[in-house]
Amino acid sequence: MSQEPKFHQIADPLRAQIKDGTRAPGSKLPSEDELVAEYGFAINTVRSAIRQLAAEGLVVVRAKSGVYVREYDRILRDSNKRLSPAQRAAGRSIWDTDVDPRKRSIEDATVTREVAPADVVAKLGTEDVIVRRRTFLVDKRRVQHAVSYLPADIAAGTRIAELDTGPGGTYARLEELGFPVDNDFDEDFIARMPEASESDLLKLLPMTPVVHVRRVATSAGRVVEVNDMLCAGDAFVFHVRFTAS
Repeated sequence: MSQEPKFHQIADPLRAQIKDGTRAPGSKLPSEDELVAEYGFAINTVRSAIRQLAAEGLVVVRAKSGVYVREYDRILRDSNKRLSPAQRAAGRSIWDTDVDPRKRSIEDATVTREVAPADVVAKLGTEDVIVRRRTFLVDKRRVQHAVSYLPADIAAGTRIAELDTGPGGTYARLEELGFPVDNDFDEDFIARMPEASESDLLKLLPMTPVVHVRRVATSAGRVVEVNDMLCAGDAFVFHVRFTAS
């Protein structure tokens, strides 16, 4: 039987202290030299322990500063509540459910008419699409980048093709156009490490994963939107209520 690597003898107690609150979010861990003196292992073993905690998303390594316990203030993303018809009827956007409007902002918003990627064409049944791109910030931190694809034969020339879609957002406008969104949505979640360009886009700290969410919305069975969302993995709690069948 293989023996457990030595760095676990450093990582395990530090992890426990972080999880029970002994080491508070934002607090600084002892230096490498201090950990060497405390645990009696070589510096490379200490560094392996820190790398392990960073890979688990528990600490952040800041060059020339030290290692800090990652600060978490997660956003509750309640899929059922944020997509409910009542939200749209009240003129509230999906994001009104997630975050206080006073804490959020949007950057890099664009609306274009493009040829859709092949995987989107397979869903929408058309390559001629209106594409809405925007990056969402909470307390000035980038937490999500979203790209929505809608059939141009529905959305072109409407308010959906404008930066500001108005009260209730895109789904409220679809309803006005005669395409009320069905209450059954498909959302797929894929957790992974980001590409370099994605880390730059969301300004992620090292070792921060992302969650790619793809939502497909239909109206009377026709797909009217494919929405690809790239979420900072440490920023959200994803909550879904369902009845097993």
